[in-house]
Amino acid sequence: MTQPFETTFILFADMLGFAALVEKEGDVLNELNPIFTGVEMYAPSPAESLLGYRFINFHRCLNQARVRLQEMGAGTAVVFSDSAFFRIDTLDNAIHLARTLMFELVNSATPVRMGLARGSYRMLRFLTDSSAHVSFHMSQFLGTGIARRCV
Repeated sequence: MTQPFETTFILFADMLGFAALVEKEGDVLNELNPIFTGVEMYAPSPAESLLGYRFINFHRCLNQARVRLQEMGAGTAVVFSDSAFFRIDTLDNAIHLARTLMFELVNSATPVRMGLARGSYRMLRFLTDSSAHVSFHMSQFLGTGIARRCV
């Protein structure tokens, strides 16, 4: 369903210090595993490195926000690397999602910046194509809500 112009809300979240941690602790990247199964989804990160701890907690909290968005019955979640965009239909739901996500991130000692913008949103295409030798991922989305995310 296409949203009317300027009538949706975009919540943006970005993990702070990510690039510096990757540069400093990049050798520990192999310790990280997906955690979106079973009980692990709700448990604090078991990673020993600061990069692993924050990255796993960031994605665990984002996944919980995605579940809440699903329960709200409408919206879009786009998560990649150390960033996320959530499209939410109403201001009340956007504020609820933002407050809950920030609370969980603070409690898990994961520093982030977040922004909430009112504006348009248009999803054009999401594509993933993987083979044994090559993978391709494309996320085409735009709108004033995306451009205003940090205002």
